Amino acid sequence: MNESIQETLLILKKDIELTKQELNRKKGKADILIDQLQKEFGCDSLEEAQEILESIAEDIETISKKLRQDMEKLDKERKKIIEINGESET
Repeated sequence: MNESIQETLLILKKDIELTKQELNRKKGKADILIDQLQKEFGCDSLEEAQEILESIAEDIETISKKLRQDMEKLDKERKKIIEINGESET
């Protein structure tokens, strides 16, 4: 029974070491991503990056809406020109 406990403890020790290694890898990746956010976007935290991302998404939506409106205007003007000139739409 004593050997069984020792084997279990060795297995648990190995699992703990593997978990520590994985945690260190993930911390390293997180540090790299935070550095990249700082260099590319001037962010110091994930929260700040999220705020910037939301702001960019809002800007994209605003620009897309304006673009759709402008395209609709151009299409109406094109149709008027075609109507005035008596041309057929093809």
